Amino acid sequence: MKVIVALLVLFACGKHEDKVANNDKADKTESAPEGDLVCAPGNNGDCLSAKGKWTGSQCCLAGPATCIAGEKGDCMTISGLWTGEQCCLKEQAKCVDGDKGECTSVGGGWTGKQCCFKGLANCVAGEKGACMSAHGLWTGAKCCVPASFTCTDGTVGDCTTAGGSWTGSQCCLKK
Repeated sequence: MKVIVALLVLFACGKHEDKVANNDKADKTESAPEGDLVCAPGNNGDCLSAKGKWTGSQCCLAGPATCIAGEKGDCMTISGLWTGEQCCLKEQAKCVDGDKGECTSVGGGWTGKQCCFKGLANCVAGEKGACMSAHGLWTGAKCCVPASFTCTDGTVGDCTTAGGSWTGSQCCLKK
């Protein structure tokens, strides 16, 4: 009976994998909209403290939520829920590599390993100065612009002529 309940919870989790940095489960971003469940690796004690449902290997939380690699202390600082292995934010967010100081200086939430912005952002390669000039948010590794922009390869001159914003290596055009 316990196996059937665990399988039902796992199937109900409705995982939405946003990206996989490598094959390590703790480095996956899991995201779910309101009404869905997001499941992330963790442990029973931390999962229950986060008011999650423990399946025996996964902690499932009600969406909207985004779960990403992190450290417990940093996660708790940004009001995240700690599963025992991942930091779960109580909203859908875009999380990317970065630096804690750069991330927090532009309003991002630092999980201990990733820089997160509420809502869906488009985070692409770039350079700090160009990113700031393009009104982007520099994480220390990526330039994040609103999701209403499409970013692609190009050149600074042609990007500017097209009315786009140059990140330092990508041209971002408003949709």
